[in-house]
Amino acid sequence: MLHGLFIGCPITQINHHHLTKSHLSAYNLLVLPGIVGEESPYPDLIPQSKKNLLQELVEEGLVIWGECAAAYYMLSSMEYRCRNGIHKNKKGLGLVEGKAIGPAYHHKTRAHGELPATNDIVLARLQRSDGGSLVRAFDINGPALYPEGHEDTQVFLRYADIASHPVAGFTHSLGQGLLMGVSVHPEIAPATIGASPPLRLLFEKAHRHEASRLDFLASLRQIVVNHLARIPS
Repeated sequence: MLHGLFIGCPITQINHHHLTKSHLSAYNLLVLPGIVGEESPYPDLIPQSKKNLLQELVEEGLVIWGECAAAYYMLSSMEYRCRNGIHKNKKGLGLVEGKAIGPAYHHKTRAHGELPATNDIVLARLQRSDGGSLVRAFDINGPALYPEGHEDTQVFLRYADIASHPVAGFTHSLGQGLLMGVSVHPEIAPATIGASPPLRLLFEKAHRHEASRLDFLASLRQIVVNHLARIPS
């Protein structure tokens, strides 16, 4: 995904051992992806002891882009209803004050007891805050986001097909840097989930809206590029 979005830019895969100031200071953008499954590794990968480091790096100009599980963890508290019915309440990293509650589509994915993991995949309908066309992207147990209403926090995306229209995408300015949280997976193409049962109908529906996903992905890239362009060299 990143190689296609940021053509010509060096992209490096890192692990938790690289979460040091000397290493991360070399980067403009840190992408924290979603996960497979219901057990988030982020509390172990990025413990509370790293919070001040990340805040300092963002204040100096780093952009952090967090999707799904990373968006949960970006906020100060998390609530999650597991497939087996267990409710989890955990402390988030707290880079942004607020709460993440998921799955946002619990009324669909948790309505009939314990279901196969494929039931967790929803093609979300999302409304841009600028009034643009609807976005269609895969949601896989993504959170409804409730960042606190600071002037430095801007909401750019909401769930259009959930009654309360909770936040699905926001940015939060911190010093010269930026935090961006997104509930869904704009990087996942229909071909990734495949056309075999039981996902065939979902695949076909997503394929019809592929242009929407690609346009949304490009808009996220533009948020990053526009912000980095404003940072003094």
